[in-house]
Amino acid sequence: MDHRRDPTADQGPWAPGVDQLATVGQRVVGFLADTAVAGTVLLTPGMLLRGTVRPDDISPGVVSLLAVAAFLFLAVYEIVPTALWGRTPGKAIVGTRVVGTDDGRVPGLKRAILRWVLPALAFQVHVVGWVIALLLRSLLVADPLRRGVHDRLAGTIVVRG
Repeated sequence: MDHRRDPTADQGPWAPGVDQLATVGQRVVGFLADTAVAGTVLLTPGMLLRGTVRPDDISPGVVSLLAVAAFLFLAVYEIVPTALWGRTPGKAIVGTRVVGTDDGRVPGLKRAILRWVLPALAFQVHVVGWVIALLLRSLLVADPLRRGVHDRLAGTIVVRG
């Protein structure tokens, strides 16, 4: 008797024929596109103020406030569009979307937060955390349903469309 789990057994409404799994390439390019879009938004004010404001002009409290504002911007950038439409701008560029594994619908707020929180918190730890966050996302290569740890935690999957 073969006890290996069939990776397609719990595919639910997003099964092949309804939705196709996003390719690893689409996921990587979508992530890079989101990084470029968010990075541009975050870096533009600094570039515009370059030469006008010196590092000595900014108090540590302002630096902390800017860090919190950047963290909140990144949270909103990822969570809100994922919860409402199942896609961020980067996912829209590559033609993918996030859906729940059980119902095939957009994730909603709870799943979008769960999907975002693990990599986001890992990214907060300098260098080592970045490696951990990228590893968590890269595990999708080994998963037959191409889910990263964050997808498994949230009960989501990324599909084409």
